[in-house]
Amino acid sequence: MVAMTPFISGFFYRQHLPDKVKTFLFQQFHADRLRRVKGEKPAMIPVASDDKSQFTAFSGRGAWDFMQSFKDYAPTYQNAVTLRSLEMQLEYEPGYYVQDIGSIPKLFILAKKDEVIPEQLILAAYEKASEPKELVYVDGYHFSPYMEELDRVSELTVDWLKGNL
Repeated sequence: MVAMTPFISGFFYRQHLPDKVKTFLFQQFHADRLRRVKGEKPAMIPVASDDKSQFTAFSGRGAWDFMQSFKDYAPTYQNAVTLRSLEMQLEYEPGYYVQDIGSIPKLFILAKKDEVIPEQLILAAYEKASEPKELVYVDGYHFSPYMEELDRVSELTVDWLKGNL
């Protein structure tokens, strides 16, 4: 198993949302559910935007830069996701199950300055994971392992997989 800047807990994010944002989100989620029950198309939102006032699935400059990087190798990619995907992400709890994975080798790759996933969440999941396991830090922010650190992370992951499979 390789977990690179892994999402750990939707509950954590729901807990830390300001009340105003929670109210807005739940109103949006409810309206979307009603539309879908009526047979209408699901609501779509941008994954990221360079406009800080726009409602998106991910906020921040790093997310926007990551989406823009797709232009080079995925020119038909559309910067859109269903609102339902965001709702489901806020219910997603993969960190809860890490202790159930068993004895397969596990590699956790963290970005030193991850602005999206709090380090303490990943470390708590890592601590719950059974051996064998390894924890590696790379330079940069949340999306750095997918962008400027991609070559290093790819080489590190391939070497780790060769040694553990």
